[in-house]
Amino acid sequence: MPTRSASRFCGRIRRLYGSAVEVGQSSRSSAEHTLAHFEVADIEAVVGELEKREVKFIDYGEGPLQTTGHIAQIGPARGAWLRDPDGNILGLRQAP
Repeated sequence: MPTRSASRFCGRIRRLYGSAVEVGQSSRSSAEHTLAHFEVADIEAVVGELEKREVKFIDYGEGPLQTTGHIAQIGPARGAWLRDPDGNILGLRQAP
């Protein structure tokens, strides 16, 4: 059963700041890759604010992706990752 807020928007396209999001209903599952990312102007400030709200970030220490303070340098951009309540991976990205 979808949550009340999800069912209210199910099948509708919502527009915000030039982007469109369509919310649909499906069985609960989680993705093991970044499902969506959000562009931010100041990634340190956003990570800090979310940490104050007890959001847990995914840190990487092996392989090509290394995080310091939850933030990785990806070429000229910077990124951070977290999981939503359903376990999906969401990203924050600061462009150069």
